[in-house]
Amino acid sequence: MDFFTSKVMEELYDLVKDKFQQELRAALGVEKEIQNLSSKLNKIRQVMDDAERRSFKEKHIKLWLQDIQAFCYDVEDVLDEWRITTHRQQMEESEDGAPGGIRRKISNFLYHPIKRVVDFAQRPEIPDITNKIKELDSRLDQIMKDKDLYNLVPVTYTHISGQESKRVPTTSFVDASEIQGRDIDASALIRVLVRNNNNNNGSPVVISIVGAGGIGKTTLAQLVYGDEQIESHFDERVWVCVSHPFDQIKIAKAIVESTTGSSANLSELEVLLKKIQNTLSQKRFLLVLDDVWTEEDAKWAPFKNCLLNVALPGSRILVTSRSERVAKMMASVYVHRVKLISDSDAWLLLSRIAFSGRTEVLGKIPHL
Repeated sequence: MDFFTSKVMEELYDLVKDKFQQELRAALGVEKEIQNLSSKLNKIRQVMDDAERRSFKEKHIKLWLQDIQAFCYDVEDVLDEWRITTHRQQMEESEDGAPGGIRRKISNFLYHPIKRVVDFAQRPEIPDITNKIKELDSRLDQIMKDKDLYNLVPVTYTHISGQESKRVPTTSFVDASEIQGRDIDASALIRVLVRNNNNNNGSPVVISIVGAGGIGKTTLAQLVYGDEQIESHFDERVWVCVSHPFDQIKIAKAIVESTTGSSANLSELEVLLKKIQNTLSQKRFLLVLDDVWTEEDAKWAPFKNCLLNVALPGSRILVTSRSERVAKMMASVYVHRVKLISDSDAWLLLSRIAFSGRTEVLGKIPHL
């Protein structure tokens, strides 16, 4: 769920920092509302981890998270309207400055800042957009009141240029004996990964693991990645921690370094993608992309096209994400939704951690 607020926060940050956009917001009387949206969403992000943890047991918090998701979608829609309108304004200004429009060009040069704001404010769609922004700010007030009512605990995030600090990178290594209650999930995924599929049109099949933050998506992917059947089935296995933002160069380098075993002293995406093609050509591979956040097809497309018709049939891309929209964007043929482990498995895991597996404690499962 933090994915949605993070994405909207980033878009609001871009809107707030732009000087011309500041003039427009001030002229339209929505400066305060947009600043409020950014500030309140930041406070909501700080309690998101606590809310997601509690949502499995507390229905009212689950509904609260659904309200936030719906709210973020509505904010995105309004921001899209704003961007489309400003783009139209800029296109019309470009046409005004075309050859033959000398008087208009001189007028734009002399009065450009004021003219742009006035022209923008007079567009017929603007009153509707400004009303929607003010309504969103009012809706967010109620969401904030509910946040305080539910006593959600904040987790501090730091921001660099509007983005959250980088997360601790994951690896494929895990102690399978320490994992509890994921055998059925792992078996289901392994069956899908090794299944013959000749209808993928030469492109590796994408399979996604989707679930809330902290529920065990990465752990499940690690369990599957290290399975003996998976290890023997694929010629090449690659693990890449993606996280946010989706850094194409970093991801491409990680794939190259994993497949070649040496550092990739390259900085051009085109060159890196060609290297990936060479190393994975005529191999049946499993590529794990852990913790994918981006919904932008344009960022994923170069990798998808690079791997098209390169590898042997049966190659797979396994994705973990909090967002089903990410799974859809990546054209997943199968989505595995991760749920909470059972109470009995949870107790066995807790007792193993707390009591180091002492046999007199294990097995004495209380009524939960």
